[in-house]
Amino acid sequence: MVAFCSLSGWGQMTWYLTKTMTATLENNVLTVSTSLDAEKMSDYDWSGEIWSGRSAEIHSVVIKNGITDIFGWAFAHTPNLKAVTIGGTVEYIGGYAFYNCGSLESVQLSEGLLDLGQASFKFCPSLKTLDIPASVTSLGTELGVGCTQLEAINVHADNLFFSSEDGIVYNRDKTTLIRFPEGKSADKFDIPGTVKIIESIAFYCSLIENISIPNSVEEMRDGSFLACNNLKSITIPQSVKTIGAGVFGNCKNLTSIQVHAGNADFTSEDDILYNKDKSILHSFAPGKTGDFIVPSFVTTIHNAAFFGSAGLTSITIPNTLTEIGGSAFLECTSLTSITIPYSVKKLGSYVLSVCTGLKEITVQWKIPLSINSETFRNLEISEITLYVPDGTIEAYQDADFWNMFGEIVEYEYDFSSNEKAESQTLKAFTSNGNLYLSGLNPGNPLHIYNFTGQLIYKGIVKSEEEQIPLTSNGIYIVVVGEQSVKVLNYGNF
Repeated sequence: MVAFCSLSGWGQMTWYLTKTMTATLENNVLTVSTSLDAEKMSDYDWSGEIWSGRSAEIHSVVIKNGITDIFGWAFAHTPNLKAVTIGGTVEYIGGYAFYNCGSLESVQLSEGLLDLGQASFKFCPSLKTLDIPASVTSLGTELGVGCTQLEAINVHADNLFFSSEDGIVYNRDKTTLIRFPEGKSADKFDIPGTVKIIESIAFYCSLIENISIPNSVEEMRDGSFLACNNLKSITIPQSVKTIGAGVFGNCKNLTSIQVHAGNADFTSEDDILYNKDKSILHSFAPGKTGDFIVPSFVTTIHNAAFFGSAGLTSITIPNTLTEIGGSAFLECTSLTSITIPYSVKKLGSYVLSVCTGLKEITVQWKIPLSINSETFRNLEISEITLYVPDGTIEAYQDADFWNMFGEIVEYEYDFSSNEKAESQTLKAFTSNGNLYLSGLNPGNPLHIYNFTGQLIYKGIVKSEEEQIPLTSNGIYIVVVGEQSVKVLNYGNF
């Protein structure tokens, strides 16, 4: 339904939202009212400029009693809106209803409100406090996101679903931490020992430098510490069983991720988060810089694993890897090239999204991997050169989405090396304090661990046979590609 408007007097404008509902702008105050006892704001055409080019004149919004629902985007992008007063009959505030209201300082929510829709007050950077009535049963997602001066979200003590302490929002029994306000300043924050779940984007854009996670937390959901740019290190306790995607994404100064040695599901090595058997690289610390070699024991790069690693200049992916998750390299802006090995069987959506420095992608498949329109979304592939093996250029030129690259160039590649790598058997023995390896495939990452699991050697295989000096007696684990072997050194030590 379309809103009609008319001039009602000098400087006054009235919009007829329905036959019984009007919105009147007078003296910079927009008042929405109805002649009925209860009426929803109709879901009319919000695609255009709703307030007839006069949104900049709206400094205050008053929703009168009788209105029960405020639909999504209703007052979004109202640049000079400073105050909102919502009547006691309103039960629902739609998603993005007050999105990007940059001047909004005061919001008065009345008892009777049940549901705050998704991102209803997102990107309101002037808002400092938000009071949640006792009646609210749903807070929606993205609560207070982009509200950079929001210091406290206070929940009424009688609310049966939510609670707050020091302006931080929890569920009623404080087992779930829902939202830490972006404008709340604190050098250190100790998450309460009652908390079992850290909700998605709970600490989004938090100013905190040090966060202590107690040994009660069992789950850290997607992006729970997203864009915590003051955070430099984090330790995951023994109790954590589940970690979502991009949990530390875009934490620009985070250089160390540690996991308690007793954790049964996760571990860390070189400040990088893995699942317990290290087959999944879960989270790269985004503040780390330089080159990175993905260890050969990794078979999967998790969704958003490298999200926001702007200082990552190059990455070497072994031919043991089979899957690269969605948004895996999102905003890795310093990457200029990447080689995806033949072993990869699945590429997630947005895999290289916003990698603005990327100029070359090299692939090793004889038959182009099946992808879709989302795989390289938000990547200017028309400006990127795709390097493909000899004799495959026509296949890539005919393949959906691969044929959208700016240039496709063949390079010399020996497909027999793929078959050889899959058939070779790793062999190892020691003599006179040296480790001798054979059955190697050049180019594979090589890792050697002592009996305690400590990494003592990391490198790239250069030939089919190699000799590596050992510094002590004991049991060693050698990992090359998907193969591993245990060897005992009893040399001259």
